[in-house]
Amino acid sequence: MIVAVNKLNKIVKVSMDKKITTLESGGVLDFPASVKIDNNSSSTAGQQQKQGQGEQHHHRILYITNFGFLSSIKHLVPNVALLKAGLGSTN
Repeated sequence: MIVAVNKLNKIVKVSMDKKITTLESGGVLDFPASVKIDNNSSSTAGQQQKQGQGEQHHHRILYITNFGFLSSIKHLVPNVALLKAGLGSTN
């Protein structure tokens, strides 16, 4: 499970055995509100498979929405955004 920990400006992964791993922290995160994982096929891998040059790889993409709440209540300019981060690839 991937979780947006908004008050701490973190994106974490919680494993089945309840181990917490930080995936993203600080930087452009500004009260991250939600996350979505998208399993897309790589266009170059798709081309390689068409040419018979190997397996097709699936690249997992994480989309994150920034709400910017903490910045706005501190009278700072909030970084309200839709962010995209790679999560690696699978075969």
